[in-house]
Amino acid sequence: MNIDEQHINELINLCKQGNKNAKKTLYEIFSKKMMALCYRYLPNIQDAEDALCDGFISMYEHLHKYKQGNFTAWLSKIMINSCLIIIKKQKKFVLKEDNTMFDLAEDIEIDNPQRFNKNDIIKALESLPNAYRTIFNMAIIDEMKYDEICEHLNINKQTVKTVMYRAKKRLREFLINLEEERNNR
Repeated sequence: MNIDEQHINELINLCKQGNKNAKKTLYEIFSKKMMALCYRYLPNIQDAEDALCDGFISMYEHLHKYKQGNFTAWLSKIMINSCLIIIKKQKKFVLKEDNTMFDLAEDIEIDNPQRFNKNDIIKALESLPNAYRTIFNMAIIDEMKYDEICEHLNINKQTVKTVMYRAKKRLREFLINLEEERNNR
């Protein structure tokens, strides 16, 4: 559903006044996009749904703090935090500090990435260990700065850089293997 910022701001104002229909409409507008975001972090559908519900509850509770701007970005941050809380509670975010230095100047790229479809990319992301997928999502898809990732996850910057390097390397290997399997059929 496509909607303009003015209408969203009107709905937000109604929600702040306790209008249940406005809350329902806001949920209907954003739930599908936010569910996709939650599912990127939590590939178990039940966990993603829990994060979505928790995120919307938190959004409604903190709506009075929202200042007009990019509501989608504000809500996305709430949903990411909701996902991170679940990841931490489940202790699925296991990351050993590793100070191994890599030549991080060598970026991991894929020649002609257009040859892979959306499902290929989703499978590749799902193949990553939870910690790698979480950091990759935060950095690449949600465009968080490394310092922000460090703050959210309580890890150091070198660890984030190392995980990003390894995640990109694993994604590249997964996609190359996928392509080789297709060519051998």
